[in-house]
Amino acid sequence: MKFARQSLSALALVWICSCTSVAWGQFGGPQEGSFGGAGGTSQGLYEAESILIVIPKSRDCVWAFSTNADNADKVELSTPIPAESSPVVLGSNVAVFIHDGSAYGFSAETGKWGSIKLQEPKEPAIPIVGGKFVAIRNADCIYAFGVKQGTWAKATLSEGSQAHPMLGNSMIQVLDGNSLYVFGQASDRWIAIDMANGDRIRVK
Repeated sequence: MKFARQSLSALALVWICSCTSVAWGQFGGPQEGSFGGAGGTSQGLYEAESILIVIPKSRDCVWAFSTNADNADKVELSTPIPAESSPVVLGSNVAVFIHDGSAYGFSAETGKWGSIKLQEPKEPAIPIVGGKFVAIRNADCIYAFGVKQGTWAKATLSEGSQAHPMLGNSMIQVLDGNSLYVFGQASDRWIAIDMANGDRIRVK
């Protein structure tokens, strides 16, 4: 598929998450990227450092092109994205959107989309995006997507947990009581440690 080249401004909005500065509220939080503002256009194009996202007028699919992987990949949607919605959130090497109860992540390293169904589609699910990661809190579950593997991982937190993800340069951390969940830049799963006794915890 050929992509028309357009001169689009580079993504410049970077918000940093830390345990001292994040206030989640309704599972919201700081995000890097754009919901159709800087980096997005009315023509359905969204551009970051190494990613171009294309949403056609039909809005029933989403194309993504990676300059790193020199590959394009397409997500077919069973229902169109609402016309008033600009759902794509971009990092420098990752893109994400949520539609019909599923989260879709695109990795600039693999050049492919990965998807996962959310536990509670009717509950809030707002992506927090870094350069190489995506984290989503939905109900009592936490989801992570990294560019290295290009796959999603899920962990179930304690009931009613108020824990939130902290994104660093090379990993995501979530501290839920005495349970520490870690997702690294090359991970395809969460690893959890009991901070009270040092045992490894089975991730659900």
